[in-house]
Amino acid sequence: MTNTYSAFLKLLLFFAFHLLFIPIIHAQQKIIKNYSAGLRIFEYNMIGNNPTTLAPQLKDPVSYLYTLNNFSYNSLHGNPAIAYMKNFYLNLEIRGRDSASRFWKNHSIQTGIVFTNKLSRNAGAIEDIQWDFIPDTIKRTRGYSYIEQIQFLGANTGINRRFKVAKNIQLLAGLQVQGSFAIIHTYKQQMDSSAFKLGAGWIYQKSTSLPDLAGKRYFQWQAYIPIGMEVNVYKQVFFIRLEAMIGLIGSSTRENTISNKEAHGVGIWLVYQPVRK
Repeated sequence: MTNTYSAFLKLLLFFAFHLLFIPIIHAQQKIIKNYSAGLRIFEYNMIGNNPTTLAPQLKDPVSYLYTLNNFSYNSLHGNPAIAYMKNFYLNLEIRGRDSASRFWKNHSIQTGIVFTNKLSRNAGAIEDIQWDFIPDTIKRTRGYSYIEQIQFLGANTGINRRFKVAKNIQLLAGLQVQGSFAIIHTYKQQMDSSAFKLGAGWIYQKSTSLPDLAGKRYFQWQAYIPIGMEVNVYKQVFFIRLEAMIGLIGSSTRENTISNKEAHGVGIWLVYQPVRK
């Protein structure tokens, strides 16, 4: 409960800063440059890749470890595959007025909300496998399997600079950060049992769904450098932005190693820039 409360406070503070940021900028003679909707797909290592590493991700790890330690198993399956998380954005950018400093003529602040898809992935299984050889060769299997489901909601902000390279094309580079909170985090579990007879195939198969395991509702941050290209598609009002990103990700449940903190991705945006008179 303490970790969840702490993570929730971090999210509130992040949103408070995020919401206060716009009036402060407005007070210093800044205007809205554009509005945008985007999709970024990040790839990174997921944490808790097999049943023996799930406990730190759970709200009640003690009960889970009691069940795990009291189940005799001789087979362990994991899922070390890279995960691809879709991040959806609703943003605006703020820049200086024509009379503002040279810095604000060339730079803009991008800020808004971000939410992810509900990611569902295999989190591994444990099995107890036994062989009977008399009178027939039969493989009997009993075990537990787990499916993680997780989704994030948060806010993002950062600074961009554009470089015009042609009439309808400009390059973009920046430094951006985002913070999000796991609004959904559960592990679906089921008990599986089966019997396979050599020469005859499956003679028994059964799966029973068990109550979901509650995961931690933790806070997660990301920092990344986007490098992209914006193309004017309609009268300097609508633009398409394509970008690639290198960055880092972190949370209280993620191991402090470079391989676990890498979070690279690609993105596509639709940008609407109002006509200024």
